[in-house]
Amino acid sequence: MSMKMLHTGMTVDNLEDSIRFYQTVFGMELLRKVESTDKRADCAFLRSKDESNEIELVSWRHKSPEEKPKLDHIGFAVPSLDGFLTEVVKYKGTVLRGPQFSRVFETRAARVADPSGIVLEIIEG
Repeated sequence: MSMKMLHTGMTVDNLEDSIRFYQTVFGMELLRKVESTDKRADCAFLRSKDESNEIELVSWRHKSPEEKPKLDHIGFAVPSLDGFLTEVVKYKGTVLRGPQFSRVFETRAARVADPSGIVLEIIEG
């Protein structure tokens, strides 16, 4: 199945400080800021100047004390979400959420875990 690595998602403590950091230190361009589909987080997407890398910064509105900034997920784009999810399950992955319409991406999306538990965000399109 054809796929494209889409972005790397990171949980951050302060969205504005993190945006400023990646813009200033890495020269990244802010593409958009959006509210998550479930309205529990604010997200910002930044892209490198050469357009080869994109990151998603996620700031959860109500964090528990044990939640720390971390690598949250790796995002991939696939042409067919349903077909891809069938393959995920076939090869010992787990569908964690979705498929559902994502306001963030304006298409269908799902979250899955690989056999080791690493979270992947799969975007249709």
